[in-house]
Amino acid sequence: MAGPTPTGSYTVAQAARLMGRSQRLIRRLAESGELEVTGENPLRVSADSVHRARDRRDEMPPPARRRAATKPLDPDEVAKLVAATVSESVAKAVSEVMANALPRALESRDKSEQLLRDELARARAELEQMRQQQRRRWWQN
Repeated sequence: MAGPTPTGSYTVAQAARLMGRSQRLIRRLAESGELEVTGENPLRVSADSVHRARDRRDEMPPPARRRAATKPLDPDEVAKLVAATVSESVAKAVSEVMANALPRALESRDKSEQLLRDELARARAELEQMRQQQRRRWWQN
């Protein structure tokens, strides 16, 4: 990859390769002002702003890995993830909310599922009863 031009700027493609990001993201960062635009048509961004953005990204902790949708969240795990990015008092508040809200939400979900199962069982019983009545009528004719 070629280095910055004498004016100290990169093309979008060069900045994307340097930062390990997509060209689309580089354009969005330039539009938002996070990267300093030094030229238009083709879009060029300041080498200094690219290096600062890359250094900021390297200093940040890695993003939390996505979880499978079926795996329930553990309040302690959530608190640990939050603690990595926010103050201790906020992390404690989130932990308390998760510890209180999650069991209630799961209980509510379980009750809803049971109500649906009961309603399905009633509907199946009613359908079976209707089938039996139809069979009796058919045999009687």
